[in-house]
Amino acid sequence: MADLNFTISPNIILGAYASFRLGLAAKNWGNRYMVIVDPILKEIAKLDTIFNSLTTRGVNYIVFDRITSGPDSETIQDALQLARKSYIQGVIAIGGSSIQSIGRVVSSLYNETKSIYNYIDGDVPETEPLPFISIPSKAISEFGFSDNVPIVDARIRQCRILKINADVCKLAVFDASLPTFLPPNQSGAVSLEILCLACEAYLSQKASFFSDMFAEKAFSLLNGYLDSPEKSISLGSHEDLLSQVGCLVSLATGLASIGPASLLALTIRTRYGIPRSLTTAIILPCMLEDLRSYKAEKIATISKQLGFAEQTSDTEEAITRLIEGIRQKMALMKLPTRLKELSLSMEELTVAVEDAGQLELINNMPRSMTTGDLFTLMKSSF
Repeated sequence: MADLNFTISPNIILGAYASFRLGLAAKNWGNRYMVIVDPILKEIAKLDTIFNSLTTRGVNYIVFDRITSGPDSETIQDALQLARKSYIQGVIAIGGSSIQSIGRVVSSLYNETKSIYNYIDGDVPETEPLPFISIPSKAISEFGFSDNVPIVDARIRQCRILKINADVCKLAVFDASLPTFLPPNQSGAVSLEILCLACEAYLSQKASFFSDMFAEKAFSLLNGYLDSPEKSISLGSHEDLLSQVGCLVSLATGLASIGPASLLALTIRTRYGIPRSLTTAIILPCMLEDLRSYKAEKIATISKQLGFAEQTSDTEEAITRLIEGIRQKMALMKLPTRLKELSLSMEELTVAVEDAGQLELINNMPRSMTTGDLFTLMKSSF
């Protein structure tokens, strides 16, 4: 066997209240930062402690929280304009996937001279990015370790993928103490969204020894977590567990790729504002059904690692138990099981499918897929 030579990037801190040490870490890359924060999170007292950790260590910062419509190009342009006027040395993003996308793009384009729309249309940043520090508030950062950033083209309200330097992120802090602010009917969906991303990375055509290693460890941890769907993710021990799993799955998807369920959820979220956690949970069992003829052994392995099937179960039985088990968990969590329950019409979903088919990510699916294949998957989930 050939020698393995690898580097894990970025630096990762994982643990409750880890973000309270932000000031000490941020000093490594500068003392003037823009902090991009979810406006809802900003109202929570815990963020005062994070900001104080910057101030007490001599790190100056400005806050950008004028975010009303997710990571759209107009919001990013506003953030870039403020950042350049303030002569910052780095960017910190505290919040969910939308906040992380804005932060990564601001870091990547800060020293660029072209309009953001040049990069939406295919240009790649050529200048050195600013150091970026990521603090996800939803346990997962599915694009955080890749060179892809999903944003919204404000001109047509359509999802676009920007290509950036994958090394823009210098530090990722997974803090289990940060709140998630999910309504009760969505809290259980977060664990299923993370499970879906783990499955997609594990089944991806880009999967490798390392992505499989992270995904398999995530499955073993999720085994115990999914056994208690009636418990809220706000419980202390479950917060810690979900944060660990989210970190592992973020690494796995960064090394491999998201799959069809997450891709469709991304474009549905962009068009209609439906939380991705709900749509991925609905599409997940249908996706596994679609892939059972292509990735049978790996899907059976997932089932056994999650405890849905015995280690002695044959492949087909294990796959069936996994799909049925996920649907049973959804019923216990009182989650919608069909896309039509989200007040979406077939016509609206067709537009989202067409959007997904135009993204380069479709080339990284677990099997070769066309827009027609995505439409078939969407119909089976409707």
